[in-house]
Amino acid sequence: MEGGPSTPKRKRLTRDQRRDILLMRSLGKKYSEIARHLNITEHAVQYTCNTNKATPQSKRAGRPSKLSNEQIDEIEEFVRSSHIRRRMTYKELAAVFDIGPDSVKQVLHSRGYSRRFALQKPPISEKNRISRLEWAKEHIHWSDEQWYEIL
Repeated sequence: MEGGPSTPKRKRLTRDQRRDILLMRSLGKKYSEIARHLNITEHAVQYTCNTNKATPQSKRAGRPSKLSNEQIDEIEEFVRSSHIRRRMTYKELAAVFDIGPDSVKQVLHSRGYSRRFALQKPPISEKNRISRLEWAKEHIHWSDEQWYEIL
């Protein structure tokens, strides 16, 4: 099957589009005229006129946080205070603050922190170390005494 999906993905109306719909309707325009002018469906026009709201209802989704902003600031400051604390697991951090590890993860994620696995750099063999040193000597003009100081 070529091309895109059989049903186009619908996009939500913007606040300005909803405002324009309500304005045009108050001026006596029909649903079909408004839909044609704004290049949207009649159903979208009808829905907006029935709700009579220029902005969609905005509810905060999810459960409210049990932690205050001060507590979240304290967790963030604790994590930022040292390199060792930055690498603590969520479980270890949760034990320090007596909250759940998922709460710690969510709070730090909301502040822009994320976790990644550090990649291990493979060791350089003696043969490669010597060849790299020879290459560097050829491309940087130092005397042999300066090179021995580095080694």
